[in-house]
Formats: sequence, C-alpha cells, structure tokens
Amino acid sequence: DDLKKAHDKYLKKAQDKQSEESLLKAISENNPNYIQSKGMFFGVVIADADNRLVIEPLRSIREFYEEGQAMHHCVYTNRYYNLENSLCLSCKDKDGNRIATIELSIPDFDILQCRGPFNNKPKEYHHIIGLIEDHKKEFVNCMR
Repeated sequence: DDLKKAHDKYLKKAQDKQSEESLLKAISENNPNYIQSKGMFFGVVIADADNRLVIEPLRSIREFYEEGQAMHHCVYTNRYYNLENSLCLSCKDKDGNRIATIELSIPDFDILQCRGPFNNKPKEYHHIIGLIEDHKKEFVNCMR
C-alpha cells in the first residue's frame, strides 16, 4: 500500500546485509571497471556562482557506499555503479553536506533522477536541475 515505506524497509534490510567484507569485495571486483568506464568524467565539477552547491561524479565504489549510507537510498545497494549507460553525481553544499544524488543517462546526459535524503525531492531541486542543464556540454565534451 505504501511504496515509500516498502522501499525503505527493503533498503534497510539490504543495507543491514552489507558488511565491510562485502564492501571491500565489491570495491576490489568493480572499482577498476568503474574507473575505466566513468573516469573520463571525474574532472567535471559543477558549481553555482557563489559555490553554494557543488556537483561532481561519484569517483569510486566506496563513494557510492558512502552516498547511499548518508542519503539513505539505494545508489550503492542497487549497484548503480554497474549501470553502463548511467553516471551518478553527488551534490553537496559549501560545507560538504550531501544535498542530492543525481543520475544522468549516457550519452545524452539527460537527468534520470535527482533524489535527496530518503529519496525525497531536495528543496534545491530546480536549482540543481538548472545547473546540470547549463553544464551538460562539459559531460558531452568528455566523450570526445
């Protein structure tokens, strides 16, 4: 009946099964492939004029884990790092606090989703979307 409640329950159960050992295994097995396939985007950093928001790609499997833990969503448990045509970004405020996780499609860099903590819509949603749209060409240029 309550999709959000069911999602959160599943996510909690999946996260509880994750141990440091399984994280280290995921990192050793997947990190080299992830870096090889997405490393071309790691230099892209998007910020607004006053650096109030900074958006950049997740650069390692450990960062996916940390993002999922901090944001209480499934970016790590559902292995978004293995999605071939997807690029995940983290949006942080000027103090380094996570605001949102953004998924872009590759190669057109359309925004597939933008989620705040607990999969809620971040209050900065429209600002984040605007920043990404304004800087889409930076991702496109990485493909050349």
